[in-house]
Amino acid sequence: MERHMEIESLRTLLKAVIDYREDLETNKQILLNAANVCDVAMGSDEISQKQIARLYEALEDLDKVSLIAFDVAETVMRHIQQVEIIRTT
Repeated sequence: MERHMEIESLRTLLKAVIDYREDLETNKQILLNAANVCDVAMGSDEISQKQIARLYEALEDLDKVSLIAFDVAETVMRHIQQVEIIRTT
């Protein structure tokens, strides 16, 4: 029973990490769209260029966080597999 609860907890965690990663991807697309719109609408303005640069920095940060979330998801999947192997033995 305890191992079943552990697997369910890990699956819940895995789903949360996957959902979080999907949200990150959505937010990256929103920031990219905002940077593109800003560049087209006011690209030559110095202030706009600084803001566009900040948006691209935020995109880089989201990429880093997305990679961390991917690593967490992989680790959780490995733990689920290990628990299931232990449970079946």
